[in-house]
Amino acid sequence: MSSSTNDVIWLAVPRNRSDPYLTEWDYVDSNPIIVTDARDPTELFKTTWGAWRMAVGTDRGTILWEAANLESVMRNDGWRELGPLAPPDPSLRYYECPDFFELPGSHHNGKPLWVHKWSAVGLKGDWWQAGTYDEKLGIFHPLVDPYTGVEKRATLVDENVHYYAAKTFLDNKGCDLRIPREGTTISKLEQRGKLRSGVTRENRQPRRVMWAWLFGPHGSAAQGQNVGSRKAERKSWQSALGVPRVVEAAPDGMSIVSYPVPELSRLRNHDPTASLNVRNLQVSQPLTPLPFHGELLDIEASIRFTGLPAAFHTRNIACGFRVLWRNQSGDDAAFVHAKDTYIEILAEMSFAKNGLPTAKSLVVVDTNARYLNDDDEQTPRAQGKLHDVSSNTFDANSIIDKLSKRVPLRILVDRSIVETFMDGGLTTSSVYHQSLPHIGSQQQPAAGVAIVSQKSDDGLSCEIESLDVWQMRPFSYSTERCRSSGAHLNCL
Repeated sequence: MSSSTNDVIWLAVPRNRSDPYLTEWDYVDSNPIIVTDARDPTELFKTTWGAWRMAVGTDRGTILWEAANLESVMRNDGWRELGPLAPPDPSLRYYECPDFFELPGSHHNGKPLWVHKWSAVGLKGDWWQAGTYDEKLGIFHPLVDPYTGVEKRATLVDENVHYYAAKTFLDNKGCDLRIPREGTTISKLEQRGKLRSGVTRENRQPRRVMWAWLFGPHGSAAQGQNVGSRKAERKSWQSALGVPRVVEAAPDGMSIVSYPVPELSRLRNHDPTASLNVRNLQVSQPLTPLPFHGELLDIEASIRFTGLPAAFHTRNIACGFRVLWRNQSGDDAAFVHAKDTYIEILAEMSFAKNGLPTAKSLVVVDTNARYLNDDDEQTPRAQGKLHDVSSNTFDANSIIDKLSKRVPLRILVDRSIVETFMDGGLTTSSVYHQSLPHIGSQQQPAAGVAIVSQKSDDGLSCEIESLDVWQMRPFSYSTERCRSSGAHLNCL
């Protein structure tokens, strides 16, 4: 760990290594183990010759350090600096919260696939690149696009720049959904992750799991924080953790995807009154409300775009869902047509005259929402595009099936926070609705769902091939229940 002054690195070790949850830790006597201008060390990783390495964040980029052996790791004279993991971006003031890890089971041209991730002070947001790692030199090489010969640029981990300080860990046990709760089903997206991770009764492969900080409102006067400022008038909670995500290589082997851990399905309520299923619904109206609501929702859908543009030039169509909020006593009419209490998540596709798609993007629209930590001085955004994710262009190596024109969406609603995953996690977005009552309020609103369609050409249309919505129960976890049952699935 790093000090608050960013000039020393400290080391702590588990007090009881037989405790599977490692709840107690002690500092080693030789602390600090490194004195340097740095912060946010990564986990230790071992070289093929037995040395130990870690990366730290600095104003010079992500810097690699090495200790010759485990004994040297514990000493304050056992570490040496190797240098930058990759050339730093001169536009960044500081590299915070770096991460550097191998993707289990993923390779590029026969070499293990690695990910370099950093939090960009000055540019904002969490960024990452896939590439290969020259262990001997301690250098990360980003992948080169085989079609252009150009090094692939870093991309945002999440399209909200305040999805921040993400860190991953290696889960050697992998996903285990062999003992689901009664009535539990595994979603298509989770089946994809489950199958690609090689999860069977006999074999559970390691996986990389990521947590991140969702910047939130700045506290409340009720808690004695920031009294007298406009920040004190916001909610009573300060930031949150996003849902844990599995990090994998995309099917093209060049991009990175992140999607909710499959275990999240165990929080779904499968009672018929707490779930909704729609199949093969042709969307004919701009707004189609659905008879369903709840405080916590898990929405999974597959959208199919059809038709040919009537005009000669390229036309667009956007289809998706509106997440709306109302107080428990609100009427359905006000619920559906409210103009200041919704967030829209739209998959937008552009079509050429021949009907082939040319580009696709994720668009989030809101009348009164902010990113997860907009500064107080900024004016709330008017209705329009909160952000338009960089389009995934259809080309020879696109991971998108341009013939089927299908777009999978996963939307998680946790009261005022909405996390979206498109194309199996190739594109993700996290936003919160800042006008809602704080968590725990007696006026906590319920969220509802409506289907939305926006198009610039009557020749285009969309179909909801499948839509599944579940109410979810709040997450709770008991280590004592885990210890008594001997199975981590029974901890939830």
